[in-house]
Amino acid sequence: MGIEIRTNNQPRDLLSWAELSQAERDWFLPLADLATWEDMEFFRYRGTVFAMGDITHADESVFGKSWHGYHGDSFSSGIVVRLVERGERVIVGRYWVEC
Repeated sequence: MGIEIRTNNQPRDLLSWAELSQAERDWFLPLADLATWEDMEFFRYRGTVFAMGDITHADESVFGKSWHGYHGDSFSSGIVVRLVERGERVIVGRYWVEC
């Protein structure tokens, strides 16, 4: 059993709350109040907006040194994130556990 990670190594901009569309902001607001989101950074990946505050620190023994964080979408899959360009952009990949 191992973890497979795929990425195109495309750096993506980190976005402020103000840079999100109204529809994207409307999606986040029911989850917490505005003060929670205003100071957070976000990124878009495959048609979804992710909040950096929802990214969990990646364990080096699981994802290796290349990945700084992850966000699971199931027990065995999700995304991994690498901060680049002095933390101003991210590279995102998909991971899944191979059985």
